[in-house]
Amino acid sequence: MSVDTNKNKNAIRRWWVPVGCSVWLVLCLGLLVLSAVLVRGEVTWGGTDRQPNRIWLLDETEFSGIGISRSRETTNAAGVTCTYTRVRYLLASGEADTLNTEYCNCFEDGSNIGACE
Repeated sequence: MSVDTNKNKNAIRRWWVPVGCSVWLVLCLGLLVLSAVLVRGEVTWGGTDRQPNRIWLLDETEFSGIGISRSRETTNAAGVTCTYTRVRYLLASGEADTLNTEYCNCFEDGSNIGACE
């Protein structure tokens, strides 16, 4: 009984070519973002009008690494808009556990009315 090796090769190609291309694309996009952060010091995108998502470099005496800030906005029935922001740090030197934080600010008619309840 002979096994058709061409069928096996075609089946492997059908799965690995898209997977390999996807991995390559993710790596290229990651390198592009890293290059932009290194050149500009930060990259911002999306998020909210008041607080965009952002990745930036940290180069302090106590800390060095990358900061990542993500924001989302919600509006309640009373028309109050709240922006929730989560900040995480990936540090090469220093301790990140005490730096990571989350906060929330609320706005009504475009004016900041303070922290969320």
